[in-house]
Amino acid sequence: MVIFAIILISLLLLVLFFAVTVAGGRAHDRQNARRNSERHDKDNSRN
Repeated sequence: MVIFAIILISLLLLVLFFAVTVAGGRAHDRQNARRNSERHDKDNSRN
């Protein structure tokens, strides 16, 4: 019974880790896209 509980907790932590990693990566992608578009807008305003 204890072994099953340990396995269950381990799986939950693994899923949580992957979920946070994917969410963090997507947030960084959005942030980078916003930064690149702002930089692109500034470059266009100079011309």
